[in-house]
Amino acid sequence: LVGHEHTLEVHTDDCRSVLGRPDERPLVQLVAGAAAKQRPLHTPFMAYQDRHYPQKTTHYARGQVWGFMTLRLEAESGEATIVTTPDSGSGEPVVDFSFRFERRSGHGVGR
Repeated sequence: LVGHEHTLEVHTDDCRSVLGRPDERPLVQLVAGAAAKQRPLHTPFMAYQDRHYPQKTTHYARGQVWGFMTLRLEAESGEATIVTTPDSGSGEPVVDFSFRFERRSGHGVGR
């Protein structure tokens, strides 16, 4: 979970570089810091990551936006929901993206 970057992002990494094989339950990476300030995505850095870490998947990435992310955790799963608001100043909340994932703890090497 990252909150300082002023973007909204959801990525996963299948951890093959560490495990030697893709994990069936990828590591979820959530970035949510668009409530206080707008910034563009750092597209050169994102392109670098895509080239050097092909196991990473970007599910959602948006900059220059006002919004926040909610995170709901249950016993065996979780859901991140991204809520944005238009630049019009209306303040209308818009559910822009939702991502469900399975629990990872107790899972991985040797299982």
